[in-house]
Formats: sequence, C-alpha cells, structure tokens
Amino acid sequence: SIGRADKRKNFETIIQCFGEDKELQAMANLAIFAGVRKDISQMPDDEKDILTNLLLLMDKYDLYGKMALPKKNDPKLDVPEIYRLAARKKGVFVNATPGENFGLTIVEAAACGLPVIASPTGGPKEILEQNENGLLVDVEDPSAIAAAIKKIIADNTLWDKFSANGVLASTQLYSWTSFANKYVSMVANLLQQKNNKQLNFVNRPAYGKKLSGAEWFLITDLDGTLADGTNVEGLKELCSWINDRRETVAFGIASGRNKKITEEAIRQYGLPQPDVLICSAGSEIYYTDQLIPDKGWDSHINHQWKRKELQLALEKFPGLRLQERDAQWPFKLSYYVEDHFNEDDLANLYKFLDDQKLRAKVLLTDNKYLDLLPFRASKGSAVRYLSYKWNHPINKVITAGNGGNDKDMLNGKAKGIVVSNYSAELEELKKNKSIYFAKTPIATGVLEGIKFHVAAAKGN
Repeated sequence: SIGRADKRKNFETIIQCFGEDKELQAMANLAIFAGVRKDISQMPDDEKDILTNLLLLMDKYDLYGKMALPKKNDPKLDVPEIYRLAARKKGVFVNATPGENFGLTIVEAAACGLPVIASPTGGPKEILEQNENGLLVDVEDPSAIAAAIKKIIADNTLWDKFSANGVLASTQLYSWTSFANKYVSMVANLLQQKNNKQLNFVNRPAYGKKLSGAEWFLITDLDGTLADGTNVEGLKELCSWINDRRETVAFGIASGRNKKITEEAIRQYGLPQPDVLICSAGSEIYYTDQLIPDKGWDSHINHQWKRKELQLALEKFPGLRLQERDAQWPFKLSYYVEDHFNEDDLANLYKFLDDQKLRAKVLLTDNKYLDLLPFRASKGSAVRYLSYKWNHPINKVITAGNGGNDKDMLNGKAKGIVVSNYSAELEELKKNKSIYFAKTPIATGVLEGIKFHVAAAKGN
C-alpha cells in the first residue's frame, strides 16, 4: 500500500489483516510506503504517532522478515517501479482509505497491471466498477481485506483478468488523450446545443444587456400588490407606465407562486412581459418570456438543501398538511397549517428542524400557508443577487409588496413600496425611511410609490 502517513489511509487495518492471518503470511509479504521520513522523533506529532503505531503493530504481530516499512520513495522514479515490481510478483495493491474521493493510487496501480482492493464507496467504487480490475470490500474489516487478497493471488486466471483489465481501462479512460477527447466532445456537444437552441430576441436587446444597462429595476409582488383577485384598480395605468419605459426600466415580478401559475397570472391580468421572474417565494429566477433559468442562483441556494429529508421529518410535526403537488417545487416545500398554528408553533418548528440537523427558511403567510425554502433563498436575497450579478446599484431598485413574505425584499437598501392594503406584519417597516407607504391600494399604490421614489432620486 502507498500513501502519506495519514490516519485516513488506514494502514493499521492492513497490518492487522496481515498479522492475524497466518495463511496470508505464507502466501505473500507486506510492504507499506507511508510517505518519506528521516527521524520519526523529529516529525510532526500526527505523523509521528501514525508511524510509531505502524512499527508497534509490526512488532506486535512479529512481522520481521515478512513486512517492510521503507523510509523513503521517490514519487517519480520509485513509485512506478514499486507498482511494476508488485505486478511482476503477482501481488495486489490495497487502498484501505474509507470514503476516498477519487483514488489516484488505484489508477496508478491499474496502469501497471496490479490488481486492486478498495472501499465500495466514493471514487474507488466507480473506478473498479468501470475497470473491473479488483475487488471492493469493507476496508475497515481486516478479515474481509485478507479474504480478498487471498482470493486474487490464489487464482491466476482471476489475477490475469484484473491485471489486463486495469492496463486497458487506464489507457482508455484515464490517459490525458482520453480526457482531452472527452473534453473536446463535450464542448462540441454544448456548442451544437447552443446552435440548436439559439434564442431569437426580435427588436429588443439581449436580456443581459438590458439588465446591466437599465436605469431602474422595478420588482413587485403579484398577489395583493399588482392585483387582488378581480380588483385590478390602477393596473392599466401601471402597465402603461412600464411599457413606455421598457428601454430604461427592467420589470420583474417576485411571487410566491411557482413558474407555471405565475405565467398564468401574467396572461390573466394582461401584465407586461417581465424581464425577470422570481418565483416560488424567491427560490427560482428566470429571464424573459423564454423563461431562461438562472443556474447560478440554483447552485447558490442548493447548499445544504435536503428537501426529501425535510418532508420525511415533517411528517412527525403536528399542525401541518402537505399542499397539492402543483404547489410544490424543487426548492420549495409547502404546507397548509391548522387554524390554531401560531408564533409559538413556528418557534417549535425551528427547534425541531435544528434537532434534526436540517436547515431551511420557514415562511408563514396569513397564518394559513407555510413554505420551507433553502436557507439562502428568499425574495430579498434574490433581489440582492440580481443587483450584484448585473452590476446594478441596489438604491436604484424599487420593490413593492403587501405581505409577510415580501418583508425582506422591502426592508433593505432598495427603495420599497408598501401598498395601502398591506398585512399587519409590515407595520414595523414604517421605521425604514427607504420604504414608502402608499395611500392607495394594489397597482395604484405601486405607481404612487414609483413616482415618489423616482422624483426623490431626481431631487424633486
């Protein structure tokens, strides 16, 4: 076995498997190349402890003459020859690291025709299943390692098969030529996809140019802010204001609805086509009528998001009922709450999630609906992300809302608008001087707030 003098390399288990199996000692010798050393007493404590323990194990099992623990090896000159020598002696290479990410030594051994024994997890599992050049065993079980070694070295046909497969696979799958060919093929495929899916933006600039060059961003909530059911007071006037400024104002909608339902509402109310859609309470971002997803946002909020585990855990939490399938989304888990659900229950829910070691942002709306999102996701976080991504000053972003799940979008450095039909959760935002509380409801109030902020920016 070869590797650094590191606890994770699990050299102790290899010595134990060899020391406790007399039959294996009669069939083979053991060589462990645990890094390079001069004077163990002068080495860092962790390496000193490991090497001392290896020597003590060799003494414990009286492996003198049967086991070697060389002091040095040159990675360029010695290591390839060590693999070749072991292969000429019909030996086996053991990588006993549990949970190895890749396992470069496994590929090196394969290239030299040396069969391998490794853990059935992580990179080794993938490599050996592809190459068919060795056996996967529980590397923390000494008897399993010993049995695998004996199985290979006692069967010449099996050894020859693993050896030949390793040499062939290392050439076909892991050579620089192989990697280069794969890379070129993938790039060519991506370019072909781009050509096949070329987007056609007729009589309007590309969305990136539009967003980075806009004078203002206007991002508004939908339900209860632009319209309230059949009440569309002032919506026609607001739409006209937006349409007259399409070259200088980037229009966005931030909704708790998912993409499909938001699209339906846009058509229902005859809204201008948004340049940006923030859907599912801030867990999705799309651009233009082509609904181009922002993959960077997806990657950002996916950190520590465990949707399946959350849903399974919440089956045990009282007072919640899972919403219908069309209300669910990859980055949003939605529930109805019972009538008596209150702030204490919400605090208990956070504690419950903490006890389960699960992280999520929890939104309670109108004491009826509860959404769990990735802890990095929210309408406000999405607005700040867009400002940063498109290099647009946050103080030239206007946000509008009326409910609790709009709070973090309104309460920041952006210019906020709270329409007059707002919920009680927003009352505390009156302390923020960047937020304008309109005297009128829904779209009329949004337009009232826009005019206030634009005039204030001009110093009028």
